[in-house]
This record gives sequence, C-alpha cells and structure tokens, in this order.
Amino acid sequence: MQKMNWWQKILYILAAGSLCFFLSEAFYWARWRTDTTPILALGTWLMYCFVTYTTLIIIDRYQVKNFWGFFLAGAIYGWLVEGVLVGKVYEFFPMGISFTALGWHALLSICVGLYALPRLLKTAKFGKIVWITILASLVYAIWAQWWWRE
Repeated sequence: MQKMNWWQKILYILAAGSLCFFLSEAFYWARWRTDTTPILALGTWLMYCFVTYTTLIIIDRYQVKNFWGFFLAGAIYGWLVEGVLVGKVYEFFPMGISFTALGWHALLSICVGLYALPRLLKTAKFGKIVWITILASLVYAIWAQWWWRE
C-alpha cells in the first residue's frame, strides 16, 4: 500500500471497506433492514471503510503475511466494529468479547475477505474459483434462510 498515489490508496481503502462492509453487515443480515435509511447505510459504509483502513495499516505496518496474522488483525477489526461502532461487545460480557468479533468479523471479513479471496483470485484456476463460488453461494443461501424465516 506504500507505493500507491493518494487517490489509489483512497480507492483501495473504499474497495476493501466495501468488501468488509458487505461481509460484516450485508452478508450477516441477508436482507435490507427496514430500519436502515440510505443515509444511515452510507454512514455505516464509511465507518467500515475507516475501520478497514485502520486494519490495513496494522497489516501493512507489521507485514502480516499468514492466516493467523490476518486473524489477529481481524480480531482488532472485530473489536473496533463491535466495541466502538456498535457496542455489542459489552452486552454479553465476557462472551461478547469473542463471539461476533472473532467468530464473524475476524474470520469472515478479514481472513476470508482480505486474506483468502485475493489469494484465490490470484492463484487458482477458473474451475476452482467457480466451485468455490458455488459452495459459498450455497452457504449464503442456507444462512439467509435463517433470517428470512425469522
């Protein structure tokens, strides 16, 4: 990230923030929430971009290269999202410290979104990408059924 122009960094942060926003919010809820306005969604997206930027700084500064390093950076991401933006960390103390921050944000948003997905797209063959996409789509369809039936 250090060899980019300022506008390339901004686009990179917005793109990574969009991916993390989708995996953290849209993927979790699996539907448009009726209590969300477009302005609120835009503000939430920008806050996710800021938290993602903070996480990218950690990943860059400490030269994180492996899954467990990304998971640790994802833990910080999850605690920032759930502790600062949402405040859910404090509701079910002490379980709230680890449940959503580590089980959802660190694992899905950062490890899958910022670690595994770029590596898959760079190195895998087209057929493997298609099969992983189908598998991810099935998992998402099963997950979404839980919310739709509620």
